[in-house]
Amino acid sequence: MIGRSRVFVSAAVCAAALVAVGQPGGAGSRSLSVDTDLGLHAAAWSAVDSSLYVAGNHPSARGDVDIVLRRVGTDGRPVWQRTVSSRADEFARGVAVMADGSVVVAGWRETTDGDDVLLARFDARGNRIWLRLHDDSFGGDDRALAVA
Repeated sequence: MIGRSRVFVSAAVCAAALVAVGQPGGAGSRSLSVDTDLGLHAAAWSAVDSSLYVAGNHPSARGDVDIVLRRVGTDGRPVWQRTVSSRADEFARGVAVMADGSVVVAGWRETTDGDDVLLARFDARGNRIWLRLHDDSFGGDDRALAVA
């Protein structure tokens, strides 16, 4: 937790739950960590509009795991929620708000030959701008754990 204060934000991925996240620690402080027991792994505060973005994982109806990104307004209510989904498992571990107000989620996608780095960028309205995957030529697991 950054600072002494706590803010309780409605940040459930698919159920009503409360997650405690630290308040931003001043100018330039945009990344926070959150309670991983609920499948939520990263949060970022936007200096542009004071929204909170929370990224985590949720099982899909198909039985795989998807990345879920949620924007929470200043009133603590969800503004929108987006999913990064395929037939493989995707995991989020980092999220950051860019200077233009867009949001980047970092994580990985599990494949048959190892994990691939996954980066996805969304605008402030939740529209996906791009999705990038990276697999090195050496095989094995490649994971993004944070984004700055």
